[in-house]
Amino acid sequence: MLNPMAEPASTWTPSPVEAALSDGSQIRTDGHRAEIVGPDGTVMVRYEAGSATIVASGDLRMAAPEGAIQIEARDGISMTTDGALRQDVGELDVRARVGRVAIGMASAFVRSLETTGTHAVQRFERYEVDATRIVEKARDVLREVEDVTETRAGRMRLIVRGLTSMASKRTSIQSEEDTSIDGRRVLLG
Repeated sequence: MLNPMAEPASTWTPSPVEAALSDGSQIRTDGHRAEIVGPDGTVMVRYEAGSATIVASGDLRMAAPEGAIQIEARDGISMTTDGALRQDVGELDVRARVGRVAIGMASAFVRSLETTGTHAVQRFERYEVDATRIVEKARDVLREVEDVTETRAGRMRLIVRGLTSMASKRTSIQSEEDTSIDGRRVLLG
């Protein structure tokens, strides 16, 4: 009998091997592929030509109670499910050169949210903010409204350190009670 290790790998084909497990599953290999086959004949694990496939007719669980699980792939990782995708983690850290998210409907609950960036663009057909208090700080704020801007408030106060300038085609100020203008000089016309 020839020593298979002495032959080049391309010319040596090992004999098929099968091993039975106690639950009726089998481990099979024919030199080109290796398979774990369930008791019903379904292939649960297949390794062939550097590619591996795991199929579970029921649940599939990966666990590393004393370590970490790492998944690496050169050409990408895809997950597809008709059910839900859930993550329950102590800390979530996601980093990507480019990111895209497309969701039909989303809701998020966070105790505290902080975002930092150099440029942000938001486009919505409708945008609502419901908050107990809103604080905005900026060096410059520019707003352009094509049609109407309206503010409804219980009280309104505007404090400007320098000049206040308002330009319009027509101006109307209407008060149910007093209207007062207080200045060292009041120039009209």
